[in-house]
Amino acid sequence: MDYFILSSKKDKGCPEAISSAILYDKFYTSKDAGKINIGDYPWYKNVYIEDTSFPEGLFLIAKDKLWDFDIRKDSSGYFIVSEDMLTLLQKFSAPISSYAPVMVCSQSSKPISIRNYYVAAFYPVEINEIADERSRYELLGTRTIVKIDRFIIREGFSKHFCVIAHSANCPPICSKDFYEAAIETGVMGVNFIPVEEFRLI
Repeated sequence: MDYFILSSKKDKGCPEAISSAILYDKFYTSKDAGKINIGDYPWYKNVYIEDTSFPEGLFLIAKDKLWDFDIRKDSSGYFIVSEDMLTLLQKFSAPISSYAPVMVCSQSSKPISIRNYYVAAFYPVEINEIADERSRYELLGTRTIVKIDRFIIREGFSKHFCVIAHSANCPPICSKDFYEAAIETGVMGVNFIPVEEFRLI
């Protein structure tokens, strides 16, 4: 089975990253937000994001003026996905550990998208469970992936969507079936790169 990397594609309404956005338990004004220690939130505190249970009533306050993408990963490990992407992920039995609706808005509380978004976390896959022995990658210590020179999917691997464990910078991976279904839905803000062409430097 062919596999693809879901790389962020920059376009109108599709920032490459969402690092300027902060996920709160409710809406806060800029004055009140400055008093919040976001490190106390479980989605920023938990080493293993898959152990996080997202509550209702979440707000993602962003500096961007417009969001129109389908999937983005935060450096803390959680993902922001559109309703269309969530439906697709569920259709292909993606290993979602937790998800909840999230209101995306500016610091002035103005919505920045007409889409419905969700915050989601996934049960990750260890790289040695998916990578063939011919793959070449570098670990920091025994787990953290810092470099991928060659990525070959192990024969027999059959998941349609997965997230690699211990890698903040490695995008998710999907099967050809998932890729074709995503293209059919008109997915926004994603470049699908064949796994064998992907490099993490």
